[in-house]
Amino acid sequence: MKNRILVWFGLYWCWAGLVNIVCSAEVIKQSMALNIIERLYNLADIPFMLFILYSTTEIDGIRKSLRKILIPLLCVEIGASIVSWFMSGVETVIVFGGVLLVLYYVLWTIISYSRKNSFSESHTSYQYIYYALLFEYATSIITVIYSYIMPERANTDDSFMIFYISTIIAIATASAGILTYQEQKPQEKIKGQKFQPEAEIRYL
Repeated sequence: MKNRILVWFGLYWCWAGLVNIVCSAEVIKQSMALNIIERLYNLADIPFMLFILYSTTEIDGIRKSLRKILIPLLCVEIGASIVSWFMSGVETVIVFGGVLLVLYYVLWTIISYSRKNSFSESHTSYQYIYYALLFEYATSIITVIYSYIMPERANTDDSFMIFYISTIIAIATASAGILTYQEQKPQEKIKGQKFQPEAEIRYL
């Protein structure tokens, strides 16, 4: 709980889990509320994830880039959704474009971490989480294509199977990063080793 990065990602997956639990209730399944919740979740997921990336990254270039697009992206999503009243074509462009945007920033983060050549416990744990996100959003492209672009060819059981398998793998990978996380300990000061230049000069 002391690490804000792990807390943010924990909140993200907790939120996603709660939405799925609500959608699995029989009362919701048999009403129009399921479709509304799913669509709102899909639209809110991208800005939320980009905000988390902005709040957790240590890379200035990524923070500056996200700062420029976050508010405009949110405004475009809200405006387009209201004007089109969630027409499938507009929603498809928003969701598909948002997934590609998240993949872009996650890849940018992974490459930046790799260039640092840092093998500390904390950075290794973060990389697990970013790889989990990369896998989750890359796999979601398949479900987006069949759910939004080619719904007539979609099979509900297959789509859910892909979703569940990808979620299990992503959560397992992220959990490995969270559970192996350790605070980076500051280097201990060397005691009892005082450098005395005068004594060395006399010796020489």
